[in-house]
Amino acid sequence: MLFTVLQCLFSMSVDVVLFLSEARVKTCSNVDCPENQWKCADNTKCITKSQVCDGHSSSLVECRDCDPSSSISGCSDGSDEWPEMCENWTCSRGWWKCAHNTKCIPEDQVCDGYSFSLFGCSDGSDEWPEICVKWNCREGRWKCADNLKCISESGVCDGKTSCNDGSDESVGRCEKWNCTVGQWKCGDNRQCIRESQVCDGFSSTQCSDGSDEWLQRCEKWNCSEGRWKCADHLQCISESNVCDGYLNGCSDGSDEWPETCRNCTMNDLWKCADNQQCIKESEVCDASSYARCNDGSDELLEACQNKKCLDGEWKCADSRQCIPKVDVCDGSTKFGCDDGSDESSEICERYTCMIGHIKCADHTCIEVSSPAGSQHKKINVQQYSVHVHLVDSGWQGALAD
Repeated sequence: MLFTVLQCLFSMSVDVVLFLSEARVKTCSNVDCPENQWKCADNTKCITKSQVCDGHSSSLVECRDCDPSSSISGCSDGSDEWPEMCENWTCSRGWWKCAHNTKCIPEDQVCDGYSFSLFGCSDGSDEWPEICVKWNCREGRWKCADNLKCISESGVCDGKTSCNDGSDESVGRCEKWNCTVGQWKCGDNRQCIRESQVCDGFSSTQCSDGSDEWLQRCEKWNCSEGRWKCADHLQCISESNVCDGYLNGCSDGSDEWPETCRNCTMNDLWKCADNQQCIKESEVCDASSYARCNDGSDELLEACQNKKCLDGEWKCADSRQCIPKVDVCDGSTKFGCDDGSDESSEICERYTCMIGHIKCADHTCIEVSSPAGSQHKKINVQQYSVHVHLVDSGWQGALAD
């Protein structure tokens, strides 16, 4: 009997799935969807109104619960895409209805120059000239001179032609154009590039006139946030490249100098024992096949014993590894601790399964979907001797002896 029960739980047999499905339907049929949501025809789920008539059918996807945040797939019965319903549907704010009246697309995809794209109108009406000539581009987008296309403002005067008529890169326009936030204008006033590209040390300059790498400019340039200035003051590199043990940063090598690497004060870095290198804290005691520190100190027992696991992680018994809590007592050693402690019987007997999981007779935890809105209820499936408790919208249960 015990083997039959366990087999049922692990394989999610049809009988148990049907039982849970009936509970979902009963629960969801009594739920009134919020104003910004829409209830599927089979009463098993509420989805956001922007998912209705968006052209993405989900008739083969199981409806898991009443909560739209659990999936972006829409209704499992496909009712959110029924043609007879979509013809009379009013698109949500920020969405536009295609000419054939059965699909809504985001407004920023109207007149974007991509005909018959996956997320556009299947009849191509979002790119019809008669539509685009009168279309007002959304905020943050710019209309080409021929009135047939909207492009991102950051794409105007970026050195790459985006408009079919080339109006976004015309000299007269770019000389008067104000670059967008986070951009920098080249010395000839004809091109905008990202600020992070100024004085980045690449010989293939982004500005056509080479002004982004002029020595006299870079000596006085203040690196943008998240970047670090090399000792020669001629180059800015990503802070993550400083003291990472690789000579792929500053051309003068100053990002790896010992005097640079003694502090490790940036971006939650960890200092190797030789004080010559910094690595990410997440790489310390990660049980990888090789040490990140050249001296191997990041995988030594002393370092691992002092490491604190992050939220949602569990520390293995040998203190050398942190793993996601969802992998503890899951019946598999594939993604667990190298010492196997996450699956030991002593640990799993006392381990409390995470919300959204049930505990089986062998003390392993398996995931089970639950109906939203059902809390602190007890469901008895007597034919399987299973007692399932719903806690905070998740299944938490144990197998009866």
